Amino acid sequence: MIRIQIGTDERYFGQHGVESWIVEQIQKRRKNGAMLNMRVHIKHGDIDMVLTTPGAPTGGGGGRAFRSLEEEIYSLWLKCGLGEMDFTHGNLISFLAQIKALVS
Repeated sequence: MIRIQIGTDERYFGQHGVESWIVEQIQKRRKNGAMLNMRVHIKHGDIDMVLTTPGAPTGGGGGRAFRSLEEEIYSLWLKCGLGEMDFTHGNLISFLAQIKALVS
């Protein structure tokens, strides 16, 4: 399961129309000058992680160390530019497609 949360709205990756929803949500918030608060929840087998963009408030601290595949996913998150404030919807969609291939 890969769940994307932008602000208070959320969708599941693979759900019909999710890519256009991502584009719409990110463009709308940027146009309005709002802080882009985004989280990606990934739960599949041994993978159980939440990744947040710099604009998202954190919940108070990390838990355990990343497992091997989680470390790979986190590295991909950074490689796709999602650890930066100026990421694009293309960065996010590319990341999601790549992790879907990893966890399938």
